[in-house]
Amino acid sequence: MAPSMMQIVIAILLVVIAVGLVFAARKFMGAGSTWRMRRMMMRVGLDPDIGNYGDPKMESIMQAARKTCGRCQSESVCEQWLEDQEGGENTFCPNAELFRELTKTTL
Repeated sequence: MAPSMMQIVIAILLVVIAVGLVFAARKFMGAGSTWRMRRMMMRVGLDPDIGNYGDPKMESIMQAARKTCGRCQSESVCEQWLEDQEGGENTFCPNAELFRELTKTTL
């Protein structure tokens, strides 16, 4: 049995809605990782706007750090650490070594 025009329109509409939800979720998750990364940088003594001062090398470094943060699997540990609910160093952070090195070179 061939699908009716209404079934085709509904199927297309559902696909469009699903794609929109995926993009919205990715944007929301990206905003959360950006917020956590900025807080992490402040906590370790870095200016979170360090990549916005016109230095192409630093812009590239910070773009890579944002990608790394966006793929991080330790969001809950990070948020607990940032709220002082988790002790110790930020060794769970995939950008921790980069931030340590930047702290040494920018102070």
